[in-house]
Amino acid sequence: MSGRQVAVKVQRPDVREQVTLDLFVVRQIASIGSFSPIERYARQFRSLFQLVDRAAPPFIEELDYEFEASNQTEFAELIAKCDLVSDTVQVPEVIKASREVLIQEWLPGKKLTEPGAAKDQAQQVVKVLLNSYMVQLLETGFLHGDPHPGNFVLMPSGKIGILDYGLMTRISEDKRVALIQYLMHVQANMYDECLQDLVTLEFLPEGIANDKEAREVIVPRLAETLNILFDQSDLRVQREKFIKQREELEASGKLEVLQSELQNIARKYGSFQLPGYATLIIRALATLEGVGLRASSSFSLKSETFPYIARRLLTDDSLRIREALKAYLYKGRSRIAPDRLDSLSQGFRTFTNLMKGDRGQAAAAGAPTPEQEQTTNADATIANDLDLATKDIAAVLFLPDGNFLQEILIEEGVAAVDALSRAAVLQAVRALTPLGPLAVPVAAPLRLLLGDQLEERLLTREDKQALLVIRKIVQIIQAGQPATTPTGSLEDLQRLVQLATGLGPSLVPGATAFARRFSQRLAQRALQRVAEDLEVRSLVNA
Repeated sequence: MSGRQVAVKVQRPDVREQVTLDLFVVRQIASIGSFSPIERYARQFRSLFQLVDRAAPPFIEELDYEFEASNQTEFAELIAKCDLVSDTVQVPEVIKASREVLIQEWLPGKKLTEPGAAKDQAQQVVKVLLNSYMVQLLETGFLHGDPHPGNFVLMPSGKIGILDYGLMTRISEDKRVALIQYLMHVQANMYDECLQDLVTLEFLPEGIANDKEAREVIVPRLAETLNILFDQSDLRVQREKFIKQREELEASGKLEVLQSELQNIARKYGSFQLPGYATLIIRALATLEGVGLRASSSFSLKSETFPYIARRLLTDDSLRIREALKAYLYKGRSRIAPDRLDSLSQGFRTFTNLMKGDRGQAAAAGAPTPEQEQTTNADATIANDLDLATKDIAAVLFLPDGNFLQEILIEEGVAAVDALSRAAVLQAVRALTPLGPLAVPVAAPLRLLLGDQLEERLLTREDKQALLVIRKIVQIIQAGQPATTPTGSLEDLQRLVQLATGLGPSLVPGATAFARRFSQRLAQRALQRVAEDLEVRSLVNA
């Protein structure tokens, strides 16, 4: 270790024995108190007993530095394999460990508790931190459970070093997907689905989601609560809103009725219980939210967690994520909601630029590193051409083997072409209208076939939405390029393939495959349209 800087962590004498004794005493008091003749107090002591049983093991594990070293090594391996955070997070190497002593690599830089550590980049650093925790929670399933500012080092390279791996939690794949579904439903204000998510996550008992009466009571209250919790992160504002909500319910006489209904549900299904795996997750997110609020009073956990959710929805092709993506994009309608597609693309772009962009932008004060001073020709080309997020999202859109997102966009593109063909007929009729009687030979048969509502029959609201979706897709890919003059819908479709093939050689196979699938689906749609037209004519002639 000659010449190498290390950090040495030494445990205080007898601390393990003292903590164990304290936990034992509190548990015994809670056990005795649970036999109280006053039910309210007995219930509180039972809750305390259960809390000690859930919290004690992590406390004891945190005092075993060999266990911490094992966590740290595993976490480092997971981070190194995850390209979403490997360029963002730094884990110090474990050099030697025993139960009471841990020797590890020293990370240069400033802890976030030090004055001026992030300077004017505080908000950026917090966003990077939160998104790295979203990756830990929902990608690797192994979460650092003690995210206070003293455990974060802002390094000269722009990476964020994470310290102290005594408190960790694991999240199963099933729970990770359920959390993604829940967060997506919160973002989309789909509160009815949030209830089922909370059952899946074990926050609420089984059966309650299928109880019509229980849903009618819980879902409106859930919507009100989540709106306050996620739309405004300032704790004082949240508290004021909750107080106002209670006062309004009390003034209208609904509070007593609501309390009675909730008590009936609790007697039927059991009371609310925080699942064991969720304790450290909630603690970690609450701590990060506090750090965010110190950086900016307008910090919102809901909006800042969305970039990762957007990326996961667009890149994960598993069945449950497919269903979540479809529910978010379509909002129960037959065509994609263009604003939702725009939100997903913006979230995807934000995540990519935060987590895979220039780390130097988040670096602490000081001279730039050699890596930052030397910009390669390749980097210069990218900077002058397209940003990293544009290339990233184009690679998803034009994946050679296809994916669910591609299927959706091809379907929307085919619908747009179909709409364009009818729009062309409508445009022709409009062009003939000034000709008066000369237009009758062309316009009359169309009006006889389609009736007086010619425009509505030819170009429906859904057709217009399909055309707008194609415009949105082009805008998404063009976001990294200079703005171009507005084009028509047909030009948008042509531009889409041109953009794909022009983004780089690596995307050409995907763009070609996309075009082939698009052509096949378009041919199927054309045959279907001919069959529908023949059916309409047979009905008119009958």
